[in-house]
Amino acid sequence: MIVNTNTNTEYRICIVDGAYGIYVPQRFAELYGDSLKRAELYSVALKPSLLKELLAGPDSESYWEAWEEVLNTSTIICDGMIYSLEQDQDVFAIPLGEVAF
Repeated sequence: MIVNTNTNTEYRICIVDGAYGIYVPQRFAELYGDSLKRAELYSVALKPSLLKELLAGPDSESYWEAWEEVLNTSTIICDGMIYSLEQDQDVFAIPLGEVAF
């Protein structure tokens, strides 16, 4: 359950610089894939197969489809907060609120 919902984009956090261009999805996987595997971050719907596709880079056949699925279906939980992902050149984590257990 999420409490204190606030979707104000004023609070979004840049997590991948758009300067990486077509490599933004790959950079996302490089930066956060290991943390997700070690459970330092928890993701809902971010499947290992999607991370594998992203790590393969833009020459991979399913790279862009995998990235689209990550953006559309994944949320990340870190330090008791839940975030959605959004790309507007840069990739942002948008806080949705606190996780209540």
